[in-house]
Amino acid sequence: MGSLICRIELNKETEKGILISVENKEEDITHLIQLNGDSIKIESKNNKKNNNTRFIQDPNLLKLEQGENNYIFLQDGDIKLKCKNFSLESSENVAITSTNTNITASKNLTAKATMQANVTGKITTIKGEVTKVEGGLVKLG
Repeated sequence: MGSLICRIELNKETEKGILISVENKEEDITHLIQLNGDSIKIESKNNKKNNNTRFIQDPNLLKLEQGENNYIFLQDGDIKLKCKNFSLESSENVAITSTNTNITASKNLTAKATMQANVTGKITTIKGEVTKVEGGLVKLG
């Protein structure tokens, strides 16, 4: 690894504050930490690979970004997540509890259980252009 260029800049202007930067010119990687009167920002860039991650925090929000189109955003009790692929894995249980829950797929939706699957509700509607019910024993009513 080549030498690093390390800087600490102090500026009393609100938008600047304290800036700490570390540059690795050989790998074209830059790390920045900025603390100003409004927020905390931590950024890591690899210009060779066109990769960039950023962490932003202020009293009202928390945001983690990777590139332009991937982020986790927390503000006022809301969480927004945007990514190319999303997976959730648990060795025990996953529970989703809310007043209203919507699951939307632009193409296909699959729900599968290796043992038992239940769908219950006061009013339960299953509909489609073609609705298929299969099983060794099918009970209706």
